[in-house]
Amino acid sequence: DTAITTRIFGPRYDLHGGGLDLIFPHHEAEIAQAESATGAAPLVNYWMHWGLLNLHGEKMSKSVGNTSSLAGAIDAFGPEVLRFFYLNAHYRSPLEFDEATSLPEANEAYARLARPAGRLQELLDRDGIDRPGLDLTEERARAAEDLVEQLDRTLANDFASREAIALLFGWSRTLADDLDGLARWSGAALEQLAAPYRWGEEVLGLFVRAPTPPDGALAGAVATAIAARQRARARGDFAEADRIRAELAAAGISLEDGSAGTRWTTGGT
Repeated sequence: DTAITTRIFGPRYDLHGGGLDLIFPHHEAEIAQAESATGAAPLVNYWMHWGLLNLHGEKMSKSVGNTSSLAGAIDAFGPEVLRFFYLNAHYRSPLEFDEATSLPEANEAYARLARPAGRLQELLDRDGIDRPGLDLTEERARAAEDLVEQLDRTLANDFASREAIALLFGWSRTLADDLDGLARWSGAALEQLAAPYRWGEEVLGLFVRAPTPPDGALAGAVATAIAARQRARARGDFAEADRIRAELAAAGISLEDGSAGTRWTTGGT
């Protein structure tokens, strides 16, 4: 790593990431090698060491064989739910990855978070920024602006994405109680109310597309069945694994096993 980074980035660069388990000896060795060879210090201005991704309480590892398919999770829940799942924890905290429990829970939570954003966008797409209606009070308009500033500060504080998600949830709760009433606002007012979600889209990559629950329940159920099938195969119970596959097939769901994990499709798509 030291030879590669010093050649490409030079003797010093801004950001280096890696798992918490790589601090010693791997990254300390990088520092010692590079700073001794070049005489420039520090090698890196900012280190970002992230928590381990666990599956059933154990660190995911190719050597252990307890990995889960990223492609399968994206197929089941969509990229935004997966992004939300990761962002809803501080990057230095360990995270339990489980397609049977934690991802369905994230899917439901993200649907609640994004529902007001979707309603605002629906009204703006239908009528445009010039739609007539009421304007926001100065107090409420200021609240939206202040929230965006708060969101910026959370990421400036050691990339506290979980705090940012909590702030967005607070905003969604204020709007969710009156989703139908959002239609009374003018286009300009809707844009002001949407400002925190625009921040979420531009900075976090959320709210780019509508969440997918009514399919969320199906995705969660299929993920649960796939996880149960994987456990059955791992313990050598192939009859149970075949039973689960046949049960899904009877419901119109096809499974495809591959090196990246198990993917599923419906209706031959």
